[in-house]
Amino acid sequence: MVVAVKLVVALELILACLTPAQASNVGWRNLNPGAGGQIQNIVPDPNTPGRMFMLSDMEGLYRSDDFGNSYNYVGQETLGVSMVFDLGVQTGNSSRVLLGTSYGLWRSHNGGIDYEPVIDVPRLSYALVRYHPNTSQTVWVGPSWYIKNPNKYPHRPQPITGDRVLHVSHDGGMTFNTVSYAPGTGSLQVYDLAFLPETNNAGLAFATDSGLFISLNGKKFQELPLPKDAKVPCYGIARVVENNYLVTCASSESNFTGNHVYQGQLQNGKLLAPWARFEQGLPLSTANATFWRPTVSEWAAPGGVVHVCLGTFKSGGRFNFYGVNASLASGRSSITGTWTTILEQPSPNNDFSFEYGWLQLIVLARHFFFTPSTWPSERIFVDNGEGWLSGDFNNYKTSWEVKYCKYASNTSGLQTWTNRGTASTFNYDVNLHANYMVQGQADNAVVESFDGGVSWANPLEWTHNFGINDGDAFWLLDHLDPPVMLAAVAAGYDGGWQSDDNGQLLAKRLHCHCPADTWELVAGTASHLNGLHGRMYSIAGDPQHPNRVVIASYSGLFWIEDITTVLPGGDNSSAFTTIQQAPNKGRRWHVQFDPTDSKLIWAWDTAAAFRIDQLDNTHWNASQVSLPHLRYDWGHAWVSKGSATTWLAMGGGKFGGPQGLTFSPDKGQTWLELVNQTDALTLRPMAWFNESDYLSALGALGFTTPAGDEMIVSFAYELLARGVGVFRCIVNPLPTVSVCPRDQICIHKTVGNYSVATYDWTGTATYGTAYARHTVIHRARYLDSSLLGPSVFLATQGVGVIARAVN
Repeated sequence: MVVAVKLVVALELILACLTPAQASNVGWRNLNPGAGGQIQNIVPDPNTPGRMFMLSDMEGLYRSDDFGNSYNYVGQETLGVSMVFDLGVQTGNSSRVLLGTSYGLWRSHNGGIDYEPVIDVPRLSYALVRYHPNTSQTVWVGPSWYIKNPNKYPHRPQPITGDRVLHVSHDGGMTFNTVSYAPGTGSLQVYDLAFLPETNNAGLAFATDSGLFISLNGKKFQELPLPKDAKVPCYGIARVVENNYLVTCASSESNFTGNHVYQGQLQNGKLLAPWARFEQGLPLSTANATFWRPTVSEWAAPGGVVHVCLGTFKSGGRFNFYGVNASLASGRSSITGTWTTILEQPSPNNDFSFEYGWLQLIVLARHFFFTPSTWPSERIFVDNGEGWLSGDFNNYKTSWEVKYCKYASNTSGLQTWTNRGTASTFNYDVNLHANYMVQGQADNAVVESFDGGVSWANPLEWTHNFGINDGDAFWLLDHLDPPVMLAAVAAGYDGGWQSDDNGQLLAKRLHCHCPADTWELVAGTASHLNGLHGRMYSIAGDPQHPNRVVIASYSGLFWIEDITTVLPGGDNSSAFTTIQQAPNKGRRWHVQFDPTDSKLIWAWDTAAAFRIDQLDNTHWNASQVSLPHLRYDWGHAWVSKGSATTWLAMGGGKFGGPQGLTFSPDKGQTWLELVNQTDALTLRPMAWFNESDYLSALGALGFTTPAGDEMIVSFAYELLARGVGVFRCIVNPLPTVSVCPRDQICIHKTVGNYSVATYDWTGTATYGTAYARHTVIHRARYLDSSLLGPSVFLATQGVGVIARAVN
């Protein structure tokens, strides 16, 4: 007992002595401004005030228990899919949660933290989950996928047409029955659903790709007539007051490409009069005005007024958010009201005034909710594509508050923002120097921090006029004075605009590591400035001659002997020249100079790995490296600790067979497998994973520490973009035995003449390291951070940029 007390006291003293930076080194750090990729939904818990969920297309979901002021990442251990669409909380029971995803329906028994698959519905996409507000055991689920492609991962195909059905449970979501609502086959997609309280809570009406349907008992269904100037699909339906309903359907008019909003009265399953337009105040002149999902507040308003909101559906229809004070007309057979814009970006042309965070406010109001009447007050939560806000319906001009990030500081007149617990999803690369840090995002291009990654400024995409969307790669020229950061940027999400003419190389001299430093264009564009062209995926400098730079692009591999000649103020005495044509355009190249040989370049793409030797000043010889992989990922070359020669690490595998982390101690002559799928699942078993499928090893990175040569790799199930975890591997030449930290479960191997020790470096939830459990790595870097010290930085598809100290 005395020993135990002394240990506790000793631990407390150690923790008390840690600096904030040291304390943060215990686990992975979320170094993101906060957001959620493309928001797929935001959903309140009707039973627990303040509890809400944010659903993303790449990272899964978060839960907030304080009205959206902070978020915790949930489901990462037990949920086997990353694209999630809709969520329902059982009426009266916050423990029971149903989650609709791109790969089936999942169920939680502990408030949305852990999940199990629902096995009695097909493994389809479900974006409609509705618990009945008055009968807690009833829940309806509909196949749907919004605007996403349900067959994005072709090796997991699912039908988009077939028998038109819904799934219903009468035991709270434990078992389901399938009911057909229309004869024959058609599109499976169901968009919205409204319950009919006048049918003893048994009836429902719903909007689908095939039209409008109704049932008085949940068993027999009939189709409702469409408005006279409408066609399918129908995107929304809501009961406003008494038997009056709003619906939205596509327009059949030849001169209008959007849809219309209609009102009508339903009684005993019948439409009492033809649908009538309910659109006063809406901007119908706007092309592709895809209004959808009218949503009604539970809160009573003075004078019998009902608050209703209306969003927009398609990505191309980026309009504002609309609301109406609806009330019954005389005779009670219709409703009246005028729509008004309740959310748009503040500008000199309007009187909106509020802060909207680090993201440009493009109001894509596809998902929104009124707070339930069980919450303290009525508010609206609405997404704007990647972020979300909250506002007061009665004071919408100035009441909006950003809820995906929070204000941090004002740096030299530039506002910066930090996250509330969410990540920023799709990242390509990360780099830093001193307090300056930069990350490359899909859609938001280059995002900068001036305090080591704690807070972030507005993205380069909309603060500068470069016409870019993506930040694909960075390289730091830290030997220059002042240091220079290079950035490869382009237009079009995730390589979408791949061409010889799409791609720009930018440079920033870090005079002050503050907002006064500016970006300038140095190469690329449609004019092939300074000989460089094509969307660029990787930049590397020669460690022996750091002015020498090689760039991998859509169009091939380019090098320049002296990068300073094309930097701002340079004499333009040299330009980029091609050293190898890419065998197939569009491959995602990764390139690196050999750290011990200036005449050797290593290049990897998605189908091959190459050794490229310089023969003379103008000629190169490329030879393909033989590797036991079906598909390649980023490789990495570094100087080994033991022999001071180049070691190579390589990850790979996708859709075709098991692959893992391999390394070569002799510049690609032989390859040894260090960590494989079996190792990863031994260290991190995943109940959701079918072991007849294959994981991919991604983001290989090598470096040296006192323990030996070390490598970092992640394993992921790429078919569903679902990460398994991050693993750390220690390698020493025999007879030295590699040893894991003593508190880690370790896999020991002898591979060739090397001792290998591998352990799980994903971390535990104790220190907020859930982010590392859901990683599909795009790039891994070993960087010396002013915030964390020497650390591994991961740019991921799923949780943005995360970092962890290597000590």
